[in-house]
Amino acid sequence: MVDHDYAKAIEPLTRAKASAGELGEYVTYYLGTAHLQAGHSAEAVATLADFSEKYPDSLLIRDAHVTYASALLAEGRPQDAIAVLEKDRQPARADVALAVGRAYEAAGEIAKASAALHNVYYNMPTSAEADQAGAELKKLGASVPKRDATAMPQMNIATC
Repeated sequence: MVDHDYAKAIEPLTRAKASAGELGEYVTYYLGTAHLQAGHSAEAVATLADFSEKYPDSLLIRDAHVTYASALLAEGRPQDAIAVLEKDRQPARADVALAVGRAYEAAGEIAKASAALHNVYYNMPTSAEADQAGAELKKLGASVPKRDATAMPQMNIATC
């Protein structure tokens, strides 16, 4: 998957799943990701649907939920994606917040989508997802001012 040939990764990951043992959560997560990136959203949904039950203590659980929610969105199931993502909103993570915004947008809940996307754009400005959130906000018709260092609020380290 390093070369981003996700379709090529599916078959070896599928074979590895049967004997993955303690690495099962990694194989399952990467198999679901490979399916989604290869355009097989139904297979990604099937692969990741029970990730939380199988691997409740996994370090990958939030990543799996973001991938699962993306697959659900691709399958036209925004309400299901929202239900998955809402559980993972705290502590805040830009990828989760962006996915929440996209899910609400797909569900037609524009005010909630806008709030989630604003959160990413303004409160997580250095994240890779901030520019994507800005683009999504513009698509929704929101006014998105250009960010610069002088406009960013300054944090007082003494009060942290």
